[in-house]
Amino acid sequence: MQKTIAGKFVTISGESWLKVSYNSSGIIEEVLPFDRSSLSGIDYYYGDECLIYPGFMDIHVHARDDISHKYCYKEDFNTISQAAINGGVTFICDMPNNPIPPVDDDSYLNKLMLTKNSNIPVLLYAGISEVSKPLSFPVPYKIFLGNSVGNLKWLNLDSLERALERYRGNFVSFHCEDSNILANSINGRTHNEKRPLVAEEQAIDYAIKVIAKYDLNGIICHCSSKGGLKKILKAKKCGINIQVEVTPHHLYFFNEDLNDREKLMLQTNPPIRDLVDRNYLLEKVKDGEIDFLATDHAPHTLAEKIQGISGVTGLDTYGFFVSRLLNDFGVSSEIIARMCSYNPAQFVNNFISDKTIKIKNFNYNCRGFGNIEKGYAASFTVLDLSTIHQVSRDNIFTKVKHTPFDGCSFSGAVKDIFVMGNIF
Repeated sequence: MQKTIAGKFVTISGESWLKVSYNSSGIIEEVLPFDRSSLSGIDYYYGDECLIYPGFMDIHVHARDDISHKYCYKEDFNTISQAAINGGVTFICDMPNNPIPPVDDDSYLNKLMLTKNSNIPVLLYAGISEVSKPLSFPVPYKIFLGNSVGNLKWLNLDSLERALERYRGNFVSFHCEDSNILANSINGRTHNEKRPLVAEEQAIDYAIKVIAKYDLNGIICHCSSKGGLKKILKAKKCGINIQVEVTPHHLYFFNEDLNDREKLMLQTNPPIRDLVDRNYLLEKVKDGEIDFLATDHAPHTLAEKIQGISGVTGLDTYGFFVSRLLNDFGVSSEIIARMCSYNPAQFVNNFISDKTIKIKNFNYNCRGFGNIEKGYAASFTVLDLSTIHQVSRDNIFTKVKHTPFDGCSFSGAVKDIFVMGNIF
């Protein structure tokens, strides 16, 4: 049965009043201008207070689920999908630093089977190790310029480059912190001193070099510093094929404003930086120079956070934070569409074979995600910018039940989301 949604849609081209019809398979069938004088034939109508986006997509999350099930007490594909839906996110991309990381066809497909428990589509990254090689089918890859969970470790930069040579031309995302600098800073008094700016900035220099050298489609994950972002933007202007993520927590919080408990709960890698860094990241968001708003959702239990484990949650609050960017920070609706919908979809669409979504059990014949056009997925995020939403542990769905935004009020809220035509 065909359904029709009508309201103010936002794409990278601007805002338009449209009525969008989609079929029972969750594929857009028709897009027409919407005359608000008549609601005849409209199943879902959203008024002036709402914006309808192509579904928000988060390209950087840690679901904690793998075939070892060692860390499923923190999160799993079912609970992370609930948190995503709560935050207005319709699609997630999961990172590979698991106890048993996906590094070849078999380990990747074994992990992919677990995504059947998700309520939204999931794309998995594969890891790059010293002995791994590209999979036989197209997937994105993640590399850690430093030690991580599992066997995704490096003896030295020579072994790392020998690995990257095998992945020439692939999509590779980089966690940028220099392992040698981290080792030399291990006795720092604070988390920021243990993981200083120079560790991130020097690793970004190295990532830029190898992205160019090996013709990679490179993404710098969770950039946190002014100096690091300047390097990335300069590399872009020089024609290097590089994009950059920024997280909500690096855009919202800054070190000078945090008390000791907040610093503990917000401990993450790379750390929360100073106000000058936060403000520069926010400035570049407003300028439209950030490619992806990605949460780096990395859940740990409250007891683990108190013990000093790095990683924060973010999926439950994604859409609410976006509302604040729109209402309070003056980010344009078109820029939000680009970094939350269009760019993530362009990334994901690279891994759709023969125009068929082959992710989880979402096997639909469509052109892809991220556009309000015939043949694209009927996935939408609806924001109500007229309301106030206060975040608390009672209204989040991540399994660990805590958020760095606990107690924060956002001027705007996620009203509804549609995932391949299914409304939540």
